[in-house]
Formats: sequence, C-alpha cells, structure tokens
Amino acid sequence: MIPHVYELDTFTHMKETGRAYESAAFEDIHMPSNISVGIFIAVFSLVLGFAGIWHIWWLAIVGLIGILVTVIMHANRNDDGYFIPAETVRMIEESRGRVSIAQETK
Repeated sequence: MIPHVYELDTFTHMKETGRAYESAAFEDIHMPSNISVGIFIAVFSLVLGFAGIWHIWWLAIVGLIGILVTVIMHANRNDDGYFIPAETVRMIEESRGRVSIAQETK
C-alpha cells in the first residue's frame, strides 16, 4: 500500500486530522528465546585469535573445538521461542498513542 502524502510533515498532518493513531490489524509476534550462545562463540573466537597470533597451537585447537561444539549444540536445540499475543501488542500500541497525545497537549 502506498501512503498518501498531503503535507510536508505527514505525521503532524495525521495528528491534526485525528488519523495518526488509528488502530491497525495486530498479529502475534514471534520472538526468539534469550540465549547466550553468541557470548560463548565470541569467547572461543578470542581464544582462537590469541592463540593464532602467538602460535599456541594447542590453545587454537581448543578455541576451534569450542566454537564448533557450541554451534553444533545450538543447532540441535529444539526451542521455538515464544509469541507475544496480538492483544498485548494492541494494548502497548494504544498506551503509546495516549502518552504521545498527552505530551503534545502540555
């Protein structure tokens, strides 16, 4: 859908005409689970890089194996994350609109 622009600042125009905070069709939002895999990969990468620079080959192998094991374990996880219900999204968006309108009247 192509938006129709009537003024230089469209959002201000929409607020003035009362169309800025019209309700939309909300859907459930899929969110990934909070995991710390990235931190572990970063630490093992740091170890691998340090060992590679100073030619400490046994430590480089440990870092590489650590990265591979972490990636394989993460790939085999059966975690689909979670969903934020559409009703919660609607309530958040409506409260955000009320706050913005209240700040404008001050």
